[in-house]
Amino acid sequence: MVPATIDPEVRQAPVPDPARRFLNSLSSLDVDQVTSLLCEDARLSTRRGILAAGKVRIRRELMRAIAALNSIHCEPVVVWIKDNVSVIEADVICERLDGSRAAFPVTLILRFRDHLISDIRLFTYEPAVPGNFLWI
Repeated sequence: MVPATIDPEVRQAPVPDPARRFLNSLSSLDVDQVTSLLCEDARLSTRRGILAAGKVRIRRELMRAIAALNSIHCEPVVVWIKDNVSVIEADVICERLDGSRAAFPVTLILRFRDHLISDIRLFTYEPAVPGNFLWI
């Protein structure tokens, strides 16, 4: 058995600027601003696999997911950065237009290329909660 080690190259850090812009854009429900942060060939995936590939399709999925939302708040708890990858553990609170609310933890993995997001991976610990709430 090999003991677990922590790579000294990986560091816990504050949310990097491009990732913060992404979270702020989501929190403002500004789909155009979110998509402006993406590479043309960006991918969005969940634990079920690729949900959307390409900026246009990601925009469409975001529009569908947030259409019924009144607000979304992402509070980063822990952030790890290595090279062009940011891993963000966050608490998310969403409120729909009908007033219902859901809170759930997420792991968001963002891969960057030329300061734009090329890959978004969204993992939840209770996939039924955001899946039923956001229709993802």
